Amino acid sequence: MVFKNGDVLKVEWDERPIRVIMADPIEVFYDLFWPEGIGWGLARARTAIYYRTTTEFLSKNATKIRSEPLTRKEVTRHRPDLPMRLLRSDKASWFDDVFPSEIVANVSINANQLALIPFGAKGASLKPRKVYSSNGCFFSGVELLAAARDAQNATCSDVSGIGLYRSGISGGIPSYYLWGAIDRAGHAI
Repeated sequence: MVFKNGDVLKVEWDERPIRVIMADPIEVFYDLFWPEGIGWGLARARTAIYYRTTTEFLSKNATKIRSEPLTRKEVTRHRPDLPMRLLRSDKASWFDDVFPSEIVANVSINANQLALIPFGAKGASLKPRKVYSSNGCFFSGVELLAAARDAQNATCSDVSGIGLYRSGISGGIPSYYLWGAIDRAGHAI
């Protein structure tokens, strides 16, 4: 099953429906409906980590109920157009002075600000750091990777290589957590 932003699904593990925020062949990020008068959980959130599951698992355990497209405000906040994972390499380290050109070549992120979430020595997420594009419009791969390297100050034995992975939103802007070439869930693709 191919999931689209705004798909509302009935899932086998919960009575409440879920709504797709963004999806790719690996993962689906979603919102959960809270019937106690709250509605969609992310409707008013300024900071949140997305619920997520693998696309394969969701394909086997969900049925589409309807489509409820993201509003313009939701699209602006969640930015489903941004990549879910980027700048990944098993040949680089967060402490390299220069990154291999194949990592950053042709990378352009259409956002003027992002929140980057570094990790600590034991792998825990640290306080997000807001970064701003130098041109006020977009980040080049070189610029974003340099900002991520500046934010990342610790080493962790669980992390090998580099990579940025979509986390959710932080202070109303898209956030990415920093990790290795394989994400925290073990996705290597």
